[in-house]
Amino acid sequence: MDIAQLLAFSVKNGASDLHFIMELSSLFDEYGIDVVEMGLTLNTVMEWYEKGLITQDDTDGIDLSWGNAESAIEVIYKVAGRDGFGNLLAEGPLRAAQKIGRGAESYIALHSKGMTYGLDDIRAIKGYALNVATSTRGADHLRGMSGLEMIPQASTPEKLEERFGSAEAGIASSYKKAPLVVYSQNLCTLTDCLELCKYNTEFQGEAINIEDIAALFSLATGVEMDEKAMSTAADRIYTVEKAFLVREGMTRKDDVLGGKWGKEPIVGGPAAGERIEPEKFDKLLDEYYQLRGWDSQGIPIASTLKTLDLEDIAEELKARSQ
Repeated sequence: MDIAQLLAFSVKNGASDLHFIMELSSLFDEYGIDVVEMGLTLNTVMEWYEKGLITQDDTDGIDLSWGNAESAIEVIYKVAGRDGFGNLLAEGPLRAAQKIGRGAESYIALHSKGMTYGLDDIRAIKGYALNVATSTRGADHLRGMSGLEMIPQASTPEKLEERFGSAEAGIASSYKKAPLVVYSQNLCTLTDCLELCKYNTEFQGEAINIEDIAALFSLATGVEMDEKAMSTAADRIYTVEKAFLVREGMTRKDDVLGGKWGKEPIVGGPAAGERIEPEKFDKLLDEYYQLRGWDSQGIPIASTLKTLDLEDIAEELKARSQ
């Protein structure tokens, strides 16, 4: 059981029984259900129930009051079997909300490209927000969350200036984050490809960076790769993923932060008042696209694809645009 499970099934759902959390964790492993997505589905459904958007007539008689552990477990069984109310929830809260109507979608904390998120409040961490919006998988912290903007002691202002063009890369609320986000996404892409634990890397403010990964790869394989070569490999992978999304009709209109957190400010706490400012975020997205070698709609341009030896993809995208 990890921190995501504890957040999704205790703090977020108002449940305090550790045995309940462990039972849910076991069920998710048994059924192969995504721990974050399902946890956030439960959060959202319980709020719908509290606000009266759904009743026990909709939930097959299940009482979905906050913290009701037994009911949460019953819902999991229904989702796994696509039984009754569980069938509605089986594809996540966004699709469920669209079927329910009655403003249900407005209660979802955050979503991008159909995937929901709500563990860390990205409104106070602007690079994190950009990563969630541009992630090729949808709203997913594992595709580029950067400890370098969240953990001040992870680097120095001088080092951040040298590596990412601005010391503000290490300030959570700053919008000067495009180079840091590209780097973080490339780092996560490489760790996934090489089956390394990203929590030992700069993803979480730890020591291992892309230069270190290049050295480890060279040592293990005998194929010499430096940081630039590894970063190029990551660029190629991420661009192929982006081109796939473009082929399926996803462009800038989908690189967004949907849900409450995309519109509303934080209420209370040390980050009270922080929000995603549309004009600043749009400018940040433009800078990110430019660094990636994509056009203003987030579509990889022909010269970028050629540089990455992806001429076949360039031809396919060109044919589709005509």
